[in-house]
Amino acid sequence: ITLQIEDATAIRLLSDSGEPGAAEQAVEWARMWVQRTASRPRAHLQAHRLLASCLHAAGRIDEAEDTLAVVIDACAARGMVRYLTDGGPHVISTLASIRERIEQGRWPAHRPQIDVEFVREALRLVETPHRPVV
Repeated sequence: ITLQIEDATAIRLLSDSGEPGAAEQAVEWARMWVQRTASRPRAHLQAHRLLASCLHAAGRIDEAEDTLAVVIDACAARGMVRYLTDGGPHVISTLASIRERIEQGRWPAHRPQIDVEFVREALRLVETPHRPVV
């Protein structure tokens, strides 16, 4: 578990480094974690979310959406709204892109059917200004 956390941090840093080829290296590294965690559902979900983030950072938007759709489906089934937005800015951008496609009727039929209300609820978490609790 510690190794996965350390690698996930290194993958995110590599993905966002801006170095030539770094985002693609991050994608391959994240893919390795998806394969490696297949028998551990929670870790597998984390690896998929990380892969979606890396794919988006690499400009591979369609693949990022395909990958994140799996995560959205699992999160919706468990009511895990916050988990999606905790994936960082690339996941949030991909989530917004998915919402837009669904709302415009451009979500491909071959992709998992996603509950757009669940996606909206997740995005409200980042679009609503934080208010102090009194």
